[in-house]
Amino acid sequence: MDLENKIAIYALDERGLAIAKRISFVYPSKIFLKRSYKHVANEIIFFERLQDVVRENFKKFKYHVFICAVGIAVRMIAPYIESKDRDPGVVVVDTSGRFVISVLSGHLGGANELTRMIASELGAIDVITTATDVLGLPAIDEIARKLDLEIDDIKKIKRINLAIIDKRPIWIYDPFNFLDISKFFPKDYPLFFVQKIMDLPLDKEGIICHYEDICLDEYKILLHPKVLYVGVGCNSNTDFEEIYGLLQDVFEKNRLSTKSIKAIVTTEKKRDEKGIIELAKFLNRELIFIKHKMLDNIAVPNPSYKVKEHMGVFSVCEAAAMIASKGKIIVEKTKTKNVTIAVAIKL
Repeated sequence: MDLENKIAIYALDERGLAIAKRISFVYPSKIFLKRSYKHVANEIIFFERLQDVVRENFKKFKYHVFICAVGIAVRMIAPYIESKDRDPGVVVVDTSGRFVISVLSGHLGGANELTRMIASELGAIDVITTATDVLGLPAIDEIARKLDLEIDDIKKIKRINLAIIDKRPIWIYDPFNFLDISKFFPKDYPLFFVQKIMDLPLDKEGIICHYEDICLDEYKILLHPKVLYVGVGCNSNTDFEEIYGLLQDVFEKNRLSTKSIKAIVTTEKKRDEKGIIELAKFLNRELIFIKHKMLDNIAVPNPSYKVKEHMGVFSVCEAAAMIASKGKIIVEKTKTKNVTIAVAIKL
């Protein structure tokens, strides 16, 4: 669980500050303290009103830890709650340090896991009320978070988790073994694996893990592994719209899901190319720059003498995608007037 600079801790008094320091010592955090206690610390960030600092921080941090009553924390975060796939994890610790309570985004936001970790550090009791956790069963959104899988439709989480709670059979289609799902379930849980997607029974709960966009009935949930590397080449100053438009066309024609993109990849000579930078930011994906000379050290499906003439290498998009993925090309170079895109996969 990567927590570096992702936790905001809010303390309202000296007792809360002492607990905040214990947490921050183990899990790197930013501590926010009510200004009236400024004399007790120099390295703390001070605030006048809790509601103001929470409003400013809510989207900036992945986790928020309140050392106060649950009711106070709930009132502070209520105006900013959106949905389980967007909300940060919120945890409350009482001012005596006896209880650590998971309040918001327990699974996808990681609040349940953080609750357990903080409780273990403080010697406190963790309070987690999500049904699957109470029953000692996995939750599909927790599995997805732990395996860094994107959920195609979060509205289906409830149906799958209810099926798990009721211990109904779950049908699995995972042709590339991204899930290793058996390790999350009790040994006697009724899991059924199919080799072909058409073997999934209708009107039965199922979990599919694939990098393609797949149409499913309401009983099935689709999880996307981040295994696709999108190689991009373009002329200088090509706008975002043209680059993104080609990416959309490529993914739609090849039934690929953008949720399975791991990274956008290009040559280091495009480090300042605004359209590519904007693409990575828009998709919220890593942007990888490959050393330019390396691009000629790999055989590609479509080497180009024109690219060689202008860039000094035979390929940008295909070579970059192959190098970053250490895999194979599944969509060869596709182009518009100013852009080339290729997609490689790491299996």
